[in-house]
Amino acid sequence: MIETGTVIKAQDGNIAVQFKRKTDCEKCKMCMFSENSNIFEIEFENTVNASAGDIVSVEMPKRIVLFSSFIVYIIPLLFCAAGLFLGYFIWGEIAAIALSAAFIALGFVFIILLEKYLNKTKKLKKPVVTAIVKKKIES
Repeated sequence: MIETGTVIKAQDGNIAVQFKRKTDCEKCKMCMFSENSNIFEIEFENTVNASAGDIVSVEMPKRIVLFSSFIVYIIPLLFCAAGLFLGYFIWGEIAAIALSAAFIALGFVFIILLEKYLNKTKKLKKPVVTAIVKKKIES
């Protein structure tokens, strides 16, 4: 997946890149950004010597996009199903509801811990700035 964004700040070997939210993102509703905001900003290592005002392309491997989607959507669903199954067959319907809610919370805790582990071990490849698409015209 390749996106383009505008560098809004370059400092200390890092750049802040501003992106416009795509229509696919609007449908998702899983984003931490407010629904009214169609612009968001992410910081990257400045691997292409970009400066403020440049338009850069950022690449995230498709495999990582799919893996991230799996983690965000499927893991909580699996935890919920496990809670429903255990609660219903061990204690009954009321316990199934309570246990499924608790297991969803556990699923999110698991996701947070998994993210920390993957970041610590560098097993989760982060998006990378690959090129300067358009240099800012100096006036």
